[in-house]
Amino acid sequence: MPNAVVRGILPAVCLLALACSTGPGDDYLDADLRSRVEALKSAVAAAATTEETAVERAQVFWEWLNAYAATGRTLPMDSTTTVMRVISQNELGRGISQRMLSTLDRKLHELAIRDDSPDAIGDVTARTEELLFAGSQVELEQTYTVGSMGM
Repeated sequence: MPNAVVRGILPAVCLLALACSTGPGDDYLDADLRSRVEALKSAVAAAATTEETAVERAQVFWEWLNAYAATGRTLPMDSTTTVMRVISQNELGRGISQRMLSTLDRKLHELAIRDDSPDAIGDVTARTEELLFAGSQVELEQTYTVGSMGM
């Protein structure tokens, strides 16, 4: 009987400990992805992206973007499109333009800022009183709330 009690209590205690250790302030990235993200941040800070480093950086960036988006926070504008362009241009053997490499670096830099200081960059919200239909014209109000980072 005591073994049955221990077998029932031990899993419950483990689940309680796990629940208490994962709260809203904890990292949204698992340890492996956090390690790769931090290495990516350091690499981008040290040297601009080149054709040789672009695909590897874009692949880590893609995973990072997906994890970040799952938190409900705002992604850098067109960041997913940038990643797909880098990867597709490479796969097609067309080469990756300097402009696209620079764009990738800018998007990486913005997400690094958002990751390190979530309140640094403000958010844009849009509001309309009307339904939005393709091809129609409606009045749309956009509001940008400034973050804590100096402008």
